[in-house]
Amino acid sequence: MIIVISGPSGAGKTTITRRLRKLDNVFYSVSVTTRPKRENEVEGFDYRFVDVETFKKWVDEGRFLEYAPVYGNYYGTLKKPVEQALQKGKIVLMDIDTKGSLRVKQIFKDEAVLLFLITDSVETLKERLIGRGTDPPEVRERRLNNLKDELEDGKKFDYIIKNISIDDVINAIHSIIRAEELKSIRNQDIINKLLSDLGS
Repeated sequence: MIIVISGPSGAGKTTITRRLRKLDNVFYSVSVTTRPKRENEVEGFDYRFVDVETFKKWVDEGRFLEYAPVYGNYYGTLKKPVEQALQKGKIVLMDIDTKGSLRVKQIFKDEAVLLFLITDSVETLKERLIGRGTDPPEVRERRLNNLKDELEDGKKFDYIIKNISIDDVINAIHSIIRAEELKSIRNQDIINKLLSDLGS
């Protein structure tokens, strides 16, 4: 199963994914980016930081499941680590933008579950975005201008979760994972075995 968490800037995606990646049997897909590393970020934990030349080379080699230019930098999800984790029966956790999320769903139609994280109001989003102070003013303005498109994308997600309380969001995601694990599409091998036993 692939759990993809997305939503507008300021919705709390990073906080939620940091809690979830501590769970057993979860593999966190670390995105690759060409943007400079921030002071509090760790290489290989928050992102894999590469130069533009390396990123474009990996694009040409077909290494990415999805990639896109975002606010003047490139971001992408590497294909091989995700495929290896799925083969091992892991729950793959991703924190990517809405467009990338929808592309992952196209590739992994049955495996990918899209969760759209949102706040209670646009004002809350703006307050969080301005308050975190990690973006220059022009990038912050572009993030705000992109909000309408992100909200429209959110309508196409499997689940929409309002982030008022972190604990409530985590509990909701646990319930979603459990429900998704029980879906027929993921358990048809159990029925097929019973049918096979019945036939023999």
